[in-house]
Amino acid sequence: MNDFSSYDKNSMDETIKEYRVFLDSFRLQATNAINSWETYKKLQLEKNLFNEIFSRKRAINTFNIIQFSLIQSTWIALSKLWDSKTRDKNNVRFSMIYTILKPNSFYLRFCDKYGNDYEDIKIDLQNKISFFVNTYDKYINGHKQHIYIELKNIRNNYLSHANLNETLKYSHTMDELDEFYTDSIRMLEIAYSIFGVVISLSDVCDIRQKDAESFVNILRRLSKP
Repeated sequence: MNDFSSYDKNSMDETIKEYRVFLDSFRLQATNAINSWETYKKLQLEKNLFNEIFSRKRAINTFNIIQFSLIQSTWIALSKLWDSKTRDKNNVRFSMIYTILKPNSFYLRFCDKYGNDYEDIKIDLQNKISFFVNTYDKYINGHKQHIYIELKNIRNNYLSHANLNETLKYSHTMDELDEFYTDSIRMLEIAYSIFGVVISLSDVCDIRQKDAESFVNILRRLSKP
């Protein structure tokens, strides 16, 4: 991995090209998170309906298994986005993007390339870089670090491995996980924009919300006498 603490425009240009390709792997994990979390949220919001539908029925066990699978899928997808570097492998991790943005090298390359032109775009770029860097810091070593640490522990001790002396435990709320999820999706959207690729993960979120709403409405109609 290149050291971006000093500015080298040729190295930076090559890295930008590489990262545009890497982002597709990030998008895959984000999509997994969107699919599972948006569905899980809707099921939780309608839990009174489902408790009524499945009251005193064995089907409630299957429904609970589905919900637990969805939250596990959300945990693992978000954990991959916030992963640490795997030894001898170039795995998906937000720290890759943070490393290139934090020293200001990327912004300097943009300014060097366009000179005194596109001042509005430069301001927008600065704001997006600041959001990504500040949000990353908020979870890695800031006031929201506890949720990052919890997801890391859940993945390492429960999802990826089965440690004999560990049980699943966490204290983060659904609202905290939703904030972490929302920030993560926004960070990736911004990363795409910074590297000159247009994508709207928000549209994918909207689609999955509507899919979940349709699913709930069908069950609601079927449950009526």
